[in-house]
This record gives sequence, structure tokens and C-alpha cells, in this order.
Amino acid sequence: MASREPIYSARARKVIEMLKYQSREEVAKEFNYKHWKSLDTYMRRKNFVYDSRQGQYIPAENRFKKDKEAYRN
Repeated sequence: MASREPIYSARARKVIEMLKYQSREEVAKEFNYKHWKSLDTYMRRKNFVYDSRQGQYIPAENRFKKDKEAYRN
């Protein structure tokens, strides 16, 4: 099974920080992406998933642990 530990590159850290004050669309433009989906692809490759409730990228392993626990109950 593949490891889902997040890879905190300098860009990934900056994206997470910028999302505290800006939307995904604005952050994508800052990094010269044509669309926020390109930013999403980058973050997924770094093992992050977007949590729409928080408006932030979170480590994928956290998301899958929550889903697994909810399935057991």
C-alpha cells in the first residue's frame, strides 16, 4: 500500500498559508496556473486533499482515517 504521508515542499507550505486569506482561484493565479484544478493536481501529488468545509488542503491520511472510522461505526 502506498504511503499517504504529506510532502511539505516549500510550494505546498506556501499554498496552505495563502489559502488562509485567499481563494483557490486567487492562489492558482499567483502560481501562474490557468485554473485552480492545476493547483489541486499539484497538491494531490503531495498527498493533500481539499476540505471544502475548512477551505484548506489537509493531509490525505487524515481524510482517509476519518472515512475509515465512519465506515466502522
